[in-house]
Amino acid sequence: MKKLKISLLSVAAATLMLSGCSSDNEAEEFNPNAAPQNITWVDVQGISVPVNPTTYGPKDSSGVVAHKYEHSPQGAALAAIGTSARLAVAPDDRWDELVGLTVQPNEARDQWIIARAQSHVEGIDEEARPTITGYYITAYDDKAAEVDVYSTYPDNSMAKAHTRVVWAGEDWKLDLSSEQRIEEVESMSDGAVTLQS
Repeated sequence: MKKLKISLLSVAAATLMLSGCSSDNEAEEFNPNAAPQNITWVDVQGISVPVNPTTYGPKDSSGVVAHKYEHSPQGAALAAIGTSARLAVAPDDRWDELVGLTVQPNEARDQWIIARAQSHVEGIDEEARPTITGYYITAYDDKAAEVDVYSTYPDNSMAKAHTRVVWAGEDWKLDLSSEQRIEEVESMSDGAVTLQS
């Protein structure tokens, strides 16, 4: 097995959507980037991951495996962040369970499984350990969300990862068939949600 170094792919992409709610002829704006409340942090193989098990999720968690997120923008964002982080650091004896519960079945998932089965993960390199800083939902509806996830690194650089999650009946699942891009950025987008551990 070849040794695979996996850096955290924090998630990206979810839709800015305006929802018109009329009350007394006034439209109320729907903001998918409203910050989640009462966030706590859990350590997942050396990476701090934001959670709210009572509201947004994950409502079912056992170590590196976590799922069952709320059907909301906040649930989608935490699913994108949490699932990406967990996939990056899942040990050899747990990744298949994690993929089965949290990744949308498609050809891209099959290819990821083949590559992961031939690799060995020993955890995060200390010099490349990311700190999840925030996120910005770029597209959202009740079927899919695209989330830009921001992480900072020990050298004070910042990266933005683009990820997509889809609503699959009862949970948000990571869609590996979407274009997964990581790019270095100077700062988070205006309107991004800041997360602090």
